[in-house]
This record gives sequence, structure tokens and C-alpha cells, in this order.
Amino acid sequence: MYTYGGQNETWIGRQAKQILDGGYVLCGDVNVTNGNGFLLRTDSAGELLWAREYGGSSTDYMVSVDLVGTGFYLGGMYRNVPSNYQIWTIRVDQDGEIIWERRWGGPFNDSNGHVQTTSDGHVLVAGNWPTAAGTYSNSYIFMAKLDSSNGASIWENRYGPATINTTLFAVKEITPFGDLIATGQTTPEVLEEYGVLLRTAANGDSLWMRYYQYSDSLISGGAGQLRDVLPTPDGGFIAVGAAYGVSQNGQSYGQDAWVIKVDSMGCLEPGCNLITGMESQVTNLKGALTVAPNPMRVGEAVQLSIHLPPSITPQGPLRLTVVSSDGRLVQEQHFAPHSSELTLHTSFAPGLYHLHISDATRWLAGAKVVVE
Repeated sequence: MYTYGGQNETWIGRQAKQILDGGYVLCGDVNVTNGNGFLLRTDSAGELLWAREYGGSSTDYMVSVDLVGTGFYLGGMYRNVPSNYQIWTIRVDQDGEIIWERRWGGPFNDSNGHVQTTSDGHVLVAGNWPTAAGTYSNSYIFMAKLDSSNGASIWENRYGPATINTTLFAVKEITPFGDLIATGQTTPEVLEEYGVLLRTAANGDSLWMRYYQYSDSLISGGAGQLRDVLPTPDGGFIAVGAAYGVSQNGQSYGQDAWVIKVDSMGCLEPGCNLITGMESQVTNLKGALTVAPNPMRVGEAVQLSIHLPPSITPQGPLRLTVVSSDGRLVQEQHFAPHSSELTLHTSFAPGLYHLHISDATRWLAGAKVVVE
């Protein structure tokens, strides 16, 4: 085990990466007087080779690092004036010397500045773009792609709507398509913190953006955020973050790890993108819908059992949406919000179908049914 930093100094590591020679780089911030961002490099055994500090005369942060050639990209937040942080991106060589530096943003506190090297050697930067000052100000999700040679913008986009404390924490390139997948948080209302996934084309044009709300048999409207995301071999994505502790019905619940798996369209059950009016998906409730018989025969009636936990109060009538495995909307019907049993009379052709239960704005549960 190794420790790094000087005596009576506070060094906080934010992200580490292994490099091609087997060594490691670690970035973060060091609280010395006002504080700076730092990058340090070690050999494969963890012995310190060098450490560099970056920043001005105020408290600055480095939150991410990635490799480019023999050097590195760094991303974080630079305190431009006492009341304003800007997104901050640096490219350094193998010894930590600055090649170029870029700071930009609006007149309010822009945050995060996560960096990710692309397959063409340029760099993606993800964070937020606030519209006003203050803790509960509205922000757009923000992403940019910068030129590797000088840090100039290849493109930069804001994605809306602007909501409270909205930001991105990570972005990845989806190969071989070149699309991008990013993850973060949004807070449509105070104390309603949702996870976010955003998929864009390689040029930054939005393809879809989905919100995810943590709820389970005990917790309704739990707060959560998604901190990282990876593409999966089936074309979908897996995202991880935290579901925050809440106090509900006199009981306190602690913070838990939160993992979600979605398809290429950001759906917990394939076909959710065909449901009109859906603003968010509630996680951890897929088992609330059961189907019998399953498999079923052509023309056979199927019984749906819906058991939403007491923590979930439907917003208006419930809706059943049936989508075929090839992405066609097959059937849709509304029913009473407190129904627990529903008979579905079908004339479906043989195949696989995805069933969805939603209310006015939320996807609640889903299941698969096979017609033979």
C-alpha cells in the first residue's frame, strides 16, 4: 500500500487509470492553501515517479483522467471567480507538462468536466450548463468534443429540458457505431433525484434521453443518481450509481448501490420507447407483473396479475402496452388504477411479445410472453 502527498496536506484521489507501461496515473485535488488539481504517475509497483499540480489561486478540482498517446487528458472544475466554476480540460504530455488548457462555460457554476478519449484521439467532455445562480438552479446537460491538437471545439451541445441540479458524470463511445452514451442525474423537483441516460450520434445529436426513478417494495420516489455506464455485448447498457437513503413512514433507509440494465433504446423492457407520455421508468418493479399461461397458444386468453407495492400510487389510469419483438405496437388499453387482475384476449401471431404497465407519466413494470 502506498500513500501520496505532503505532511499536513489533504490529497483526494478522484480517478485512476492503468497506462501502457503497467504503471498508473491518479488525478484529484489537493487542499494546500486554496487548493489545486493534481495528477501523479507511478510505476507498476506503485512507486511515485512524479506529481504535478494545476490551477490558479482558488480551489480547483480534477475529477477525471484518460490516456491519449503517451500523454493524458484531465477534466475538472476551475474556479474562475469566487462565485463561479467553469468546466476545465487539460492535455498534458507523459511528464505532466501542459500541452493545452481549455476553460469555458456560462456565468454560473458549471460542474464536473468528465473526460473520455475517443477512437480518433480527440476528447469528450461531459458536465452541465446552469441557467442561473444558486444551489437549486436549473441546468442543461452539457457535452462537447475537443480537438486533440489544440482543445478547440469540434462540437458542443446542451440537452434539455433544464432542470434542478442536472449534470453528467460519465460518457463513453459506443463502438463500432461511434454513438455516445452518457449518464448522470436530474432533479425535476427538489428531493426527486433521478438517474439519466443520454444517447447521441457521433456528432452529438441527441437520439434519446431517459430518466430512471428508484423505487421498491418499501421506498416510493427514492432519490438516486447514475455515476458510470458501459455498453454491453447485446447492444444495451449497464449503469451503476447510488440510491440514497430516505425516511419514509417513520423508517430510515440507508444508501444502496444501484445498478440498471437497459436495451439499446434505454428501456428496462424492450419497446418502452413506443409508450407516449412516458417521462421516467421506475426500477426494481419488473416482478410486479406476472402472466399466465406463458407460453400461451394463439387465440388463448391470458391472465395478467398486477401487484404494485403500497409505496406506488398510480398517477391516473393504468395502461397496458403490448409490443412485438420486432418493435411494432400491437395493442394498448387503459384500465382502473387499482386493478390487480386483467384478462387479455389476443389474436397475436406466434412470437415473442413485451408487455408494459405504465401510468400517465411513468413506466412501472414489464414482462415477456411467448405465443406458440
